Amino acid sequence: MAGVHGLDFAALHNEGIDLIVVRIEIDYKYPLHSRDHFVVRSNIHREGRLRIICNQDIYRLPDERLIAQAKVIVTGLQNGRPAVPQVIAEKIDKVLKTYRS
Repeated sequence: MAGVHGLDFAALHNEGIDLIVVRIEIDYKYPLHSRDHFVVRSNIHREGRLRIICNQDIYRLPDERLIAQAKVIVTGLQNGRPAVPQVIAEKIDKVLKTYRS
């Protein structure tokens, strides 16, 4: 999400802005083995003022077998206090708008 869509974590950190993982829920469906190729498909949305939800499905390639499903809950900190700073909210909204178009 972040590196691909123009967020620079190091620069944001230097400005007192950090994204942190609050919770991860993972349901393992099938094992991966050494040298297996896989793809992660994500669906990102905002939930309220402070939460960013990233639902992820991991599929083995080339047969597209579902390996795991995860829900990652993220929030932002601005100068150590819970917040989703405007710069992050704008990037997320832009990404969401792009994928909904």
